[in-house]
Amino acid sequence: MRFLILLGIWCTCLISYGQQSDFKTISFAKADSIAQVHHGASLHHLPLLAYKLTKDLDTQVEQFRAIHTWVCSNIESDHYLNERIAKKLKKLHHNTPALQAWNKSIHKSFFKRLIEDKATVCIGYAYLIKALSNASGISCEIVEGYSKILNKAVDIPNHSWNVVKLNHKWYVTDATWASGYYDISKDQFIKNYNDGYFLTAPELFSKNHYAKNPRWRLGDLTLTLEAFSKAPVVYNAAFKTKITPVSPQQLITTITAGTAVTFAYTFEETSPQKQMTLEISNKFKITTLPITAVAQHTRAELTHVFDKKGTYNVHAKIGNTVIASYTVKCKKKQPYNTL
Repeated sequence: MRFLILLGIWCTCLISYGQQSDFKTISFAKADSIAQVHHGASLHHLPLLAYKLTKDLDTQVEQFRAIHTWVCSNIESDHYLNERIAKKLKKLHHNTPALQAWNKSIHKSFFKRLIEDKATVCIGYAYLIKALSNASGISCEIVEGYSKILNKAVDIPNHSWNVVKLNHKWYVTDATWASGYYDISKDQFIKNYNDGYFLTAPELFSKNHYAKNPRWRLGDLTLTLEAFSKAPVVYNAAFKTKITPVSPQQLITTITAGTAVTFAYTFEETSPQKQMTLEISNKFKITTLPITAVAQHTRAELTHVFDKKGTYNVHAKIGNTVIASYTVKCKKKQPYNTL
């Protein structure tokens, strides 16, 4: 029995994950065009919608692309519903019976809002991706877990996304974050498709997604939720440009004056056309330094010595857009004691 348990754990760790570049010889133009043709289609008969989106496409990855593009183009994130659900989850997190009862009570109204108004939260996006994929014969699952947003504490499950099986490999995708964002100042959802969340490289996806089920965890399988919570902030721009922050691995790095810190990033294929820079600021000044491409232009890094005491806010940028943020706390160097 012990052998079987260990074998099961070992097999889980051997799940093979892929990324969008696996399909670089395939054009998604036809799939995107079909999704556009059916823009505004009804959600009352999902198998019919799935058939319309996939019947003229030859490969499963193109079929899944049409489904993903349609969902991202037609569904809006309901900001206020998301806020209400988040508050309720936090309140009932430690009361399982009450949480289950509440979840059951809102189930009908939740899906009515999705079907009738095409507005939902992350679980609604994930549900549609799974339902349409499964109706098309594509293996797809919903993953529940934790997302890292800015520097907010990650203490309860707060997000859902999908894994899809294509050509015997599993791929990760997040239709919620791919579709756009809610602009508080305008009080409206802004459709702004981010292709970086479609079949994302697992190393990058794991920067702000942490699955409850260890089966679907990516990257370092030993990573704890606490360590995930303390990792650097990685923004949507990193996904759009497909740049993966490598180091530092923590949001806050504490050092003594005179210590060097290396900031490193990898790319899927070649370095971005725009120059990467590192912006280092404290209460006295802002310094901008170039991040140099190395290793056949698939990696860029900069080693910087923090020689004065203070707290430094550090932002990695591509052009004028921030892709990752860190804090470096530099303590005063202790005098050398000869005694």
